[in-house]
Amino acid sequence: MNIKRPGRGTAILLLFVFVISLLGCRSDNRESYLFFKDDTGESLMTDRDLETLKVMPLLDAGGSRGLYIVPKDKNKVEEITNKTLDKSINIYYKNEFIFSQKIKHITKGINLVFIMDEESLKRLELLLKDN
Repeated sequence: MNIKRPGRGTAILLLFVFVISLLGCRSDNRESYLFFKDDTGESLMTDRDLETLKVMPLLDAGGSRGLYIVPKDKNKVEEITNKTLDKSINIYYKNEFIFSQKIKHITKGINLVFIMDEESLKRLELLLKDN
């Protein structure tokens, strides 16, 4: 009986598909590390819901900085600012409280900026480097 073995190209292709599937699974299973919660502790969104997350300079003369986020869902900013109007959005890194910002108006844009003190921003930057 003569059994035909797969060629080298087939073996490489199968290995490639296997590695890609593992990498895909790994990224989908990572745990959230940054949480945005309302005053009752209900989660509004996490880092996994964000397209962009960065600390950046604000457009003011004082040279202050803030946390800039862009959710993947373009309606999310309006949804959460409507839900938390005259309340706060609290930011947590895992279980550690980082910052709270009171929401004074409904934002209908695609991004949200949290104006934070420099100490909180530096702490957050250090934590975000690990992720």
